[in-house]
Amino acid sequence: MRSVNLRRGRLSSRVLLATRVATVAAILIPCTAAVGLGQASTAPSAEGSSTTVAMEPAQGFIDSVGVVTHFRYTDEAYSESGRLLQSLSRLGVRHIRDGAPARPKAPLVAIFKDAFSRGIKLNLVVGSAGQSKVLPSGQEALAVVNSMNIRDGVESLEPANEWDLRGGPTWREQVGQFQQQFFTAVRADPIWNGVPVLGPSVGRRQRVGDLVGLSAYIDIANLHNYAAGGPPEDNLSAELAVARANAPGKPLFVTEVGYHTATSQTDRQRPVSEQAKADYLVRTLLENYRAGVARTFIYQLVDGKPDPSLVDQERHFGLLRNDFSETPAYTEVRNLLTAANTAPSTEIGSTADKIKVVTADPDVQSLQLDRADGSSVVVVWRRGAITRGAVDLSRPPIPLEISTGGGGRKLGVWSGSKLQAVGAGGGVRGDLGEAPLVLDVGSPAGNADSILSLGTPPSSAGEISGGQQSTSATAPVDGSGIDGGYIAGGAVAVFVLGGLTTGFMLIRRRRGEQGREIDNRRAPDPGDDGKNVSSESPEPRPRR
Repeated sequence: MRSVNLRRGRLSSRVLLATRVATVAAILIPCTAAVGLGQASTAPSAEGSSTTVAMEPAQGFIDSVGVVTHFRYTDEAYSESGRLLQSLSRLGVRHIRDGAPARPKAPLVAIFKDAFSRGIKLNLVVGSAGQSKVLPSGQEALAVVNSMNIRDGVESLEPANEWDLRGGPTWREQVGQFQQQFFTAVRADPIWNGVPVLGPSVGRRQRVGDLVGLSAYIDIANLHNYAAGGPPEDNLSAELAVARANAPGKPLFVTEVGYHTATSQTDRQRPVSEQAKADYLVRTLLENYRAGVARTFIYQLVDGKPDPSLVDQERHFGLLRNDFSETPAYTEVRNLLTAANTAPSTEIGSTADKIKVVTADPDVQSLQLDRADGSSVVVVWRRGAITRGAVDLSRPPIPLEISTGGGGRKLGVWSGSKLQAVGAGGGVRGDLGEAPLVLDVGSPAGNADSILSLGTPPSSAGEISGGQQSTSATAPVDGSGIDGGYIAGGAVAVFVLGGLTTGFMLIRRRRGEQGREIDNRRAPDPGDDGKNVSSESPEPRPRR
């Protein structure tokens, strides 16, 4: 991978952006039987074609994940900043997106500096938070940022969040002028020169293309991409293409994305169950990264206010509930990042084997994340809808076979799944359910230390050789309900996100001029997939 950052459109070292490394050609391996993940079964043949496994740097994927926070909302759960920063550190996220109000106060600055001390960097939104329908000048906005004295922890600057929802009929002219002024002011400032400047975002998806013409004043293209309760891959390629046209040849950040679980809501975006939220969100991160999105910010960290009636979507996008309990989405994202983050280097190991995932189902997707020590993490997931509103669909599992083509690497088996070893060094067979599978492939040396341990050794470890499991026992790891084990003579270590669902939810919060929340989300109009509102009626001022 490359460590890249943007200075006047050039790449430098402040922002880490993932780039494509290699794609492995598809390899067909017949699969004649499978063992279910959780119970033995006789599965149909998986003969047909194998999925293509793209190889990427594991650290690049970790660096592509961010979370939206609102630490300036002192009347919400965000007032518990220390507790939330601990949750971010435990989650394994290195990037947050938050805003600079017109008059920043010392407590907010202190929170940001606390985050920086924990290794968490900030994408700072400027010029729009807590203000009226008039944008400041670019110079005024940069003066506000300078007053905060937080340069060391800010890795990118983002102007004018969703100004199309505030600026009235001339919003495009307003945001275009502000973008140009702010970009020019940043480049002329000796402190901020070289810090990448994102392009503007819009709150209605059909307006993304209206931002064409600002490329000279954009280092990183910007997109808010909500699937409105549907599969994350739906319409993804088309939306990314439109966003990239605003800054051709430059990186792209998705600065908001997510799902909500307000299952009693009857309009606006469709709700999903907590488990579906988790599975969809992990798939979103994987699909975006594989499609070349440099960073994806999940909306949002915590539900700001309680809503036991489940009628307000804005209070159910969080990775954490309002009482700070972890949703399945938080757990799944945490475990995926932990799985990828077991080697310190950002370089790709040269000895990683080519992983083959064989299935007859074209919806099965996979991604290989290579660590510096030669070990890898392979994630396998299935596309398509897994929920209808708040009701989870019941799709039959998909039989598949996974192999590295030999090499004698150990397999670490996590969660409660049961897999069948396919001979000595032959890999494993199983059934893929809705939750993504994370496969931990040991280093070529077969060192047990290279097997995923989630920070502690498995408390219950069994060994399977030639399909027979030994009697050595193991227990949940890290209190998360993940069961662990090792397979000897196999080629892949398998970690199942299964019951650990994880899903960040990124969708918008709105606040009126007196600081009271206003809901400005509507049901999607015909022809709109609901990722952003499409109504042209006046919008209340978003809270940012």
